[in-house]
Amino acid sequence: MSSSSKKVIADSFSRSAHRYDQAAIIQQQAGNDLLALLKKVLPLGLDKINRIADVGCGTGYFAQALIDTYQPKKYIGIDISEGMLAVAEKNNPLVNNRSTHAQWLCSDAENLLLDKASVDLMYANFSLQWCENLPVLMNNFNRVLTDNGYCVFTSLGQNTLAELRNSWESVDQLAHVNQFYSSAQWKTAIEQEGLDIVHHQQTTAVQYVDSAISAVKSLKDIGANVVTAEHRQGLTGKQRFAKFVRAYEAYRTPQGIPVSYEIDSWIIQKRK
Repeated sequence: MSSSSKKVIADSFSRSAHRYDQAAIIQQQAGNDLLALLKKVLPLGLDKINRIADVGCGTGYFAQALIDTYQPKKYIGIDISEGMLAVAEKNNPLVNNRSTHAQWLCSDAENLLLDKASVDLMYANFSLQWCENLPVLMNNFNRVLTDNGYCVFTSLGQNTLAELRNSWESVDQLAHVNQFYSSAQWKTAIEQEGLDIVHHQQTTAVQYVDSAISAVKSLKDIGANVVTAEHRQGLTGKQRFAKFVRAYEAYRTPQGIPVSYEIDSWIIQKRK
């Protein structure tokens, strides 16, 4: 991904930083589920979990939970968005306690500014789907992890926002919705780097909103509305959007308009 594209993404998340936690319901649910899965699959109280990197930490929502669970000597909150990091540091004034030192680092997951073999546990919730080069990403993780270190992460699957995507496709063939990696693509990148898959599961979470406009706004509120800009022809903007709204209304249920997320949860390990 070009530096200009990454800047667009970083700026989008910076703009949404102060309202992110109020809108990121599915993201918080997925992150809590990932922590629960980690506790279930891996034993607690591991002496070797001394250094944790929270990659794509956003507002630092899970910083205290990670520290409380594993009591690391060091916690590093990493994000590409300086705006998010500013909110994270403000949200976690007491994160530095007697046993844990916290650091906030503006860095790209595909080019982590961390030393070799410097992290025992990497945690990444809904942040890695923005990466363009999965082999480079996994090579970075392999470099940074200690021997027998773990990386646990969630990513969005290809069927994420299916209703939104299908509704736009009935209007035109332009890119209105981000494309996400399949679990097969993740599996290939992980295994080609020589990392072991300890656990993988795929689930679907659905958020219901009151209208198609609310669905679009929910993405904007979490900074996830960045797509490749393309020149559009044909229908006017208002006509096109009205057609999209009518198409999305066909998905309405008694609970409201669905916004679906396909969630891949992974636990991988760097075997010694």
